Amino acid sequence: MSLQVVGLRSRLKNRGSSSQPSKGPWSVTLHPYIYRKFMEFCPDRRLRWNCYQAHESRGRKASGEAHYYYVGSQVKELRQHRQDVASTLGYASFADLSMDTKMASNTENVHTMIASLLARGKSSICAIVIATMYL
Repeated sequence: MSLQVVGLRSRLKNRGSSSQPSKGPWSVTLHPYIYRKFMEFCPDRRLRWNCYQAHESRGRKASGEAHYYYVGSQVKELRQHRQDVASTLGYASFADLSMDTKMASNTENVHTMIASLLARGKSSICAIVIATMYL
């Protein structure tokens, strides 16, 4: 996406071949180095808002109020490919395949660790809530 911007000649360089670079037209792309400088130095709040909205909605297509993500089908394909690779190599899931080379060595160890951390966290939160009730 490109936005037409006026008045940023001292902050951003003109990327066009105009003979009068101070008059523009200026364009802002969503490349990180251009986006950050634009958001930092643009004096027009409306233009910053439009640029922010464009940045946040990359990869989405708005249809009414719902957002449909283009990457959804790619994620499904990636998950299916990972499952196919895991089943071809004799694993029940990609998680089991991935855990084979990790320190935890299997998914049961990961689930046990998460459950123990969750139990500690819940008891700590309960203790904090009880302590703050009497303050």
